[in-house]
Amino acid sequence: GRTPAWRPVAGYWRESGLLPQMRGYSGASECAVAERGSMGAPACRAFVVDQPWSAVFVSWVLMQARVPGFRPSAGHVDYVRQSFRNGEDNAYEFHDIAGARPGTGDLLCYVRGQDVFGHAGLRAAVANRREGLNMHCEIVVAANSGNDNTAYLIGGNVQQGGTMRLVSLNRGG
Repeated sequence: GRTPAWRPVAGYWRESGLLPQMRGYSGASECAVAERGSMGAPACRAFVVDQPWSAVFVSWVLMQARVPGFRPSAGHVDYVRQSFRNGEDNAYEFHDIAGARPGTGDLLCYVRGQDVFGHAGLRAAVANRREGLNMHCEIVVAANSGNDNTAYLIGGNVQQGGTMRLVSLNRGG
């Protein structure tokens, strides 16, 4: 009676509207029908296991929350770049975390394994690069409540699931 773990992830792809972008990848088209029955389920499961889905999870959550101005994407860099280039017409503003206090609903993002360091490096990368960046973003679900100086983040595809992470903040939040 349990739902296999890959089925909700296939649902994030479908319900975010991002699955059609992936039709060139093996198993993606099978995910469109996987919820209705077992036909195609092995190929869909392989697709879900093989494709990073953290940006799809963030997109799905923010779409469920009906965040105005948010544009879903299968890559975190796309909505980071949108916030940099179109801050006034976007759900998010591009800020240096060193000078901003995270609040509920914010996204905290970072670049992984590339020559992009600090806020200035990220600013230059999203301004000048056309290709993607290997990034990860998580949604702030609570921060700075009381005196604990902790941000509570939720992200997808973290240790193969949806995971809450606690991040210590400095005295300034």
